Amino acid sequence: MGHNLGVAKPLAPSSRTARAVYLGLGFLCVAIGMVNLAIPGLPSTVFFIVALAAFERSSPRMERWLLEHRLFGSTLRNWRQSGSIAPRTKVVAITAIWVCIGISAWVVGPMWLKGLLLAIALALTAYLATRPSACG
Repeated sequence: MGHNLGVAKPLAPSSRTARAVYLGLGFLCVAIGMVNLAIPGLPSTVFFIVALAAFERSSPRMERWLLEHRLFGSTLRNWRQSGSIAPRTKVVAITAIWVCIGISAWVVGPMWLKGLLLAIALALTAYLATRPSACG
């Protein structure tokens, strides 16, 4: 199943070393993403997006595997095609951000750090909320 989604593909790295680095980064991000799938509140999608970009530059087979994966393939295809996120995913992500950052802000002492955490949560929420909504 080919996925030419109208996005210009980056040039493949010209050196073997660069391809190996991208391949290693891709596998590392997939591993972190898989671990984070099992731990509520930790992000996983961002790691799969980075893995997709790395595999795009190093391994068409692994890129295809991610795009066709039954759990996160549609999310990655939506992101690649239009930068969109499914509405349910937005709600889950924003909720997780506020729960995790809220707990962190409650635990940390310095007021400036609480403010920084709040600013990060607001920025992440604004970013996610303004992404186009995917239809599936």
